[in-house]
Amino acid sequence: MPPAATNRQRRRDGICSPTSWPTSSSRPAGERSDSTSAGSFDGERFSASPLRPTDLRENASPLLASALGSTTIDRFPTGSAKIPKEGEDALRYAARQILYFIRTYPLSTVHIAGHTDRVGKDEKNLTLGQDRADAVKAFLEGEGVPAGLLSTESKGESEPVVPTKNEQPEPRNRRVNVFFRVQKSNISFGIDYTLKPLERPTFEKPTVTFPPKLPPGYDPNQRRIPYRDPAETKIWDRIKENQRIIDEIDRKYPRKDKSLSEAAIDVLMDEIFKPILKELPISDDLRKKAEGGIRKGLETGSEKACEGVIDATGAGSTEKEALKAACKAALKQKPAETGKK
Repeated sequence: MPPAATNRQRRRDGICSPTSWPTSSSRPAGERSDSTSAGSFDGERFSASPLRPTDLRENASPLLASALGSTTIDRFPTGSAKIPKEGEDALRYAARQILYFIRTYPLSTVHIAGHTDRVGKDEKNLTLGQDRADAVKAFLEGEGVPAGLLSTESKGESEPVVPTKNEQPEPRNRRVNVFFRVQKSNISFGIDYTLKPLERPTFEKPTVTFPPKLPPGYDPNQRRIPYRDPAETKIWDRIKENQRIIDEIDRKYPRKDKSLSEAAIDVLMDEIFKPILKELPISDDLRKKAEGGIRKGLETGSEKACEGVIDATGAGSTEKEALKAACKAALKQKPAETGKK
């Protein structure tokens, strides 16, 4: 066997260094040599093959890919958007993971949220949070992450990791969260409950002529008019009478149009709050009171009123958190009431 073929065979058997083994000419006659993928045994000694390092990213699930590409940078200097030295290292690592996984998940996006502690005014902290998010975005772009994948927002001091009092510094709250949202295709099974202005439906009142008009060119001398069942005539007369009653009621009691906020609250109650309350082990009276209290809190814009009603239902912690989060999101995105009469 040629030397090159011998080396290939030994590498295939897991032998790392073919030159460290005795050749067939130097091995005593009749000596046995066994080789496996774990190593080789020549009758006297066993040599293990070196372990091949594995890359966890090769078969990573979307959840693992999202975790590897996401990170949190905290301990920003007070009132500053300068990225800490330790944060730069974490961002470089996250950028490498993002660049690796977007080849497998090409529709993925990166969302960057800036946060502050409670030192300073709300408006100033909202601006500072945006400056920190923009600084992280610029850093990721410098590491090669496409700008089209990046989006930013500022949370200001609204979502602290460590709750503190006003004007109390907390370095863990001065942070930026980088979320790598993995998506392989453009098909989404989620439901978007974002409040949007509802378009007012338009209804056209049908016009009915009695008796029906004959088609153009119809000659009654050539064809007899078909016989009309008396029962059918009674049905038409009943339809006319019902329409007359409806028109009279509309004139007497004009309908009040709902505002955009009222229509949006109806959608929220039907799609989110009522299904959750229906699953709770509470009485019908308490369920109706809870629905009324939540609706009143949404109409008045009072988050505390909503939370008080939710706490009174006796729901579990998971249901409470879901209801409170829905209330908070609804109040943040509640459109301005227009068209109220």
